[in-house]
Amino acid sequence: MRVFPPYPSGQTPTATPNQPLVVVSVMARKGGTGKSTISINLATEAVKNGLKAGILDLDPQATAENWADEREKSETVDSSQPVVRGAKPSRFEMAIAEADNSGYDVLFIDTPANSTHAATDIVKHSDYILIPTTPGSFDIEAIKQTMRLAKEQEKPAAVVLNKCRHNAPIQTKSAAKKISKDHHFPIAGEIICNRKAFDDANEKGLGVQEYAPRSKAAEEIAGLYNWLMIDLGLETEQEAALTA
Repeated sequence: MRVFPPYPSGQTPTATPNQPLVVVSVMARKGGTGKSTISINLATEAVKNGLKAGILDLDPQATAENWADEREKSETVDSSQPVVRGAKPSRFEMAIAEADNSGYDVLFIDTPANSTHAATDIVKHSDYILIPTTPGSFDIEAIKQTMRLAKEQEKPAAVVLNKCRHNAPIQTKSAAKKISKDHHFPIAGEIICNRKAFDDANEKGLGVQEYAPRSKAAEEIAGLYNWLMIDLGLETEQEAALTA
């Protein structure tokens, strides 16, 4: 089981009001919506952009932890980042505190499916909720309860259309319309398609931006990450360079 390490210098950074830990929970009541893939790739993109990022794997399937095990075998990337830790949902608050005390910038929580009680507590301790869903009507219906929890606790949230067929734009547009206009739910500014690069990268313990940096999959993850940073009110590394 991994723990959140301190900065490479070994010094514990001093927390300031301008540098709080940002907790982004990736939540869905249904399984198979791609929570782990979204968490893994956003965390990897955060590291690429100069942030210290972690993944807290609360899912009993331990997909993110298994990905990290494969990552340790890689000779082409820094396998120490992003840090992945598994924990029981009942102990996630302690893990968040560890990440905060260790100076992490952003923590992505890969949440378990079908856990209403845990979901309520996770939303309470999150700064932002991402709700991945496939374009299927049953999956879209399943986002209602998660969105309700976010609204009750006044947490910003958005739906991520995930695993979309790149050759079925009408289906994707119809799903986006149902989410944003019929249900009046916020929708992320980037759609993620069901691309082979995601599966291939996951098997090797890599993010798609590491495995296939010029692929459409990498482009979509970069787009989702940049959109999320803007919605959180944070600068991306590229924006910071332009304004420096």
